[in-house]
Amino acid sequence: MLKKRLVNLCGIAILMAGSASFAKTQLVHDANKVVNITGNQTEFTVELPANATTGYSWVLQDNYNADLIVPVSYHYVVPDKKLVGAPGTAQWTFRVKKDALIVPTKMTVTLNYMRPWETAVAKTQTITVVTAAVDSSR
Repeated sequence: MLKKRLVNLCGIAILMAGSASFAKTQLVHDANKVVNITGNQTEFTVELPANATTGYSWVLQDNYNADLIVPVSYHYVVPDKKLVGAPGTAQWTFRVKKDALIVPTKMTVTLNYMRPWETAVAKTQTITVVTAAVDSSR
């Protein structure tokens, strides 16, 4: 029984260590900080406070370079609190394409907090992404 537990614990430790080394998504809580992308970490997720009950949502502006960066997913995470009207979190995941890693590149992604049926923007968050060139001579 002890041997079986030890084997299970070793297996869990190996899985956890492996998943940490292969993590490819950076989590960004502060949109004012620069997101640094390297060859082994080409995805990043931006988390922004949101409240779907107000009709507002974060809308991706089309001013980003679609040849170098692509939106992967959007999720609204409901709050843990069971209160009506409690704010949640908007999660945007982006992937930087390999072409952005040929030379050091600086690009931006802009998200506007607005109601889809209105033209007024309540908040704007601009995320700056900087890539490091990957040495392809190896």
